[in-house]
Amino acid sequence: TLNKTSIPFGSGLIGIALTHFSLRKFPVRLKLSLPYPEEWTRDLQDRPSLDIYYNDHTKPESLFSFYVAKTDDSYEIRDESNQRISNLPTPTPDLGKRSSYVLDLVEHLAMFKVVRNLANDSLANKAHPFNQLFSVKLVDPAGKEFDPGCFERCNHPECLIEVESDDELELVVRNEGNIDGDPLYLHILNMGPNWEIESILHGNYEVLPPRFSNQHMDFQQGTVGEWRKKLEMEVPPKIKEQEHLHYEDIIKVFLTTQSTSFMPLELPEIGEYLERKEKSRNRGDGSGPLSDDWAALNFRIRSKIK
Repeated sequence: TLNKTSIPFGSGLIGIALTHFSLRKFPVRLKLSLPYPEEWTRDLQDRPSLDIYYNDHTKPESLFSFYVAKTDDSYEIRDESNQRISNLPTPTPDLGKRSSYVLDLVEHLAMFKVVRNLANDSLANKAHPFNQLFSVKLVDPAGKEFDPGCFERCNHPECLIEVESDDELELVVRNEGNIDGDPLYLHILNMGPNWEIESILHGNYEVLPPRFSNQHMDFQQGTVGEWRKKLEMEVPPKIKEQEHLHYEDIIKVFLTTQSTSFMPLELPEIGEYLERKEKSRNRGDGSGPLSDDWAALNFRIRSKIK
């Protein structure tokens, strides 16, 4: 995770990542035999944004993003590769009567994946004009530069940036537009190992004017159109307590041509979902439609714990 200060964004848009349709892209399979089916039925009906199926009603070859299965004493949640999801809260001892607890965790995980996968599909075309207007690099302590992960929802080993905990990275963002071009609005989120999403800026956004703009008598060269920020990788206390060998963060960089709020995308650490749920549904009313001129870029960082 990052040693940073997080300040919430003001009102704006990006409701696209919070729609019911987005969460339903991650279907859930329940592999449970429950003594209180009426509680589960009620709580499932209260969550139309989730696409949930009982195991008995699905074909074995059906693909799912999350599997919720009962264990001897509680439950476990598995991912699409059938691997147990780590860094979740301590299981509740009474799964049958605590269906809302489990479903809130699933909802949180689905929302995290929505944000992680959020991208502008139009930019898959390298010739798209907006691709020419910016550059984003992450620089490690040795001076090696890294580009964002590939355009697809990236899990490729070659797109992983490996560092040691307490290393200091530097994020470098440039507005490559012409002198009479538009400013770019920069937003940065840290997606941490405890399934949290937080802003790492000290305000709503940073504004990057185009190169050589703002020229005047005392500033004849104008701005360089470049923004830099040091990012110190810091082991989260919960990760340290669990004696992990490494952990992963995603630095999510957004660039837009209009001021935009990404506040609705923020999440607390998983398990702190109850206070967050109602607030997130009432934050911001949007500032107009979002054009094709925006980018969402991921840097996947694995920190080895010293």
